[in-house]
Amino acid sequence: RVLFRSLSPDTKSEVRIADYARLDHTGLLPLWAGVPGHNRANQLVRKTITDPHRYWRPYGIPLWPADGLAYRHAQVQMRSNLMIGEGLVRYGYLKQAAELVERLLTACVFTLKQDRGFREFYRPDELGGEGPIGHSSGTAPLSLFLDVLGVRLISPRKVALRGQNPFGRPIRLRYRGIEIAWNEEGAQVVFADGGKMSVTGTEIQLVEETEG
Repeated sequence: RVLFRSLSPDTKSEVRIADYARLDHTGLLPLWAGVPGHNRANQLVRKTITDPHRYWRPYGIPLWPADGLAYRHAQVQMRSNLMIGEGLVRYGYLKQAAELVERLLTACVFTLKQDRGFREFYRPDELGGEGPIGHSSGTAPLSLFLDVLGVRLISPRKVALRGQNPFGRPIRLRYRGIEIAWNEEGAQVVFADGGKMSVTGTEIQLVEETEG
């Protein structure tokens, strides 16, 4: 409601209000903040985020849902996808988070090969990017990739990780002399001195190189 007082007959005015009826990706960010309970989070993930007719597009989560009027201008923004992906991990949706990473990486790798650099935004339904080449906002989602794997690289002698690999394919990671390999059975850590340790299970475990 807007109330005007003491205006002269010649006064011209214009009132504009925000269109809160139109949905966009910011409505998904409470998942990252840990706001909804598990039942509400489950509904948000199942009925909205992973609905292919809304946000679950081939190359990432767009700024606007595919069933909305604004979708013709839709772009995939890496920063918001990282936050939504972290929300999926927070609530235990590792398989969905892994699938999101693979979609984002597919777009990033294609654009890197084609344009020799990352783009500011990516297209949700076809390969390719938009905006300036070499923009930092479009870099590959490495932090989310590690978050989905459950890896925390603490030092060359200490890492924290889970044995479960939600990507469904063998993965090998090298970091300052440490090599971590995941397969169907779990993860194996090889330290710089040749020492080996195996990790299984879904909980993150601390693995440290033994002295001597």
